[in-house]
Order: sequence, then C-alpha cells, then structure tokens
Amino acid sequence: MRAIPNAVKVLAEVNGREKDPESKKQLENAEKEAVLAEREITQDFPVLHGLALVALWSWLENLVRDK
Repeated sequence: MRAIPNAVKVLAEVNGREKDPESKKQLENAEKEAVLAEREITQDFPVLHGLALVALWSWLENLVRDK
C-alpha cells in the first residue's frame, strides 16, 4: 500500500494523463491510503486490532445467545 502512490503516478505519466483531474484524484486517494498504511504499521495496527475486537465480541455474543 505504501508504494501505490508511486505506481499511480508512473501509470498516469505513461498514459499522458498526469494533468487529468481524475488522475490527480486517484493519486490523492492513493497518498491518503499510503499515509493510513504507514500509520497502521508504526502504531502496531490499531484499526486492525479494533476490527478484530468487534468481531470477537460479536462471535461471543452469538455463542452466548445460541446456548
């Protein structure tokens, strides 16, 4: 994920669309995702842990209700 902005930029340049508003929007989105990926890595994956916690809690509630 951290390298995708470079790939988007190179593909836009190869296709001659580096000044196209859609290409700029794609590059901006890729950069935002790269920042999120970097933050996740440096902070020990807090979003992933949060999602896992919600999933485990849901499974536990379902287990208790089914018994």
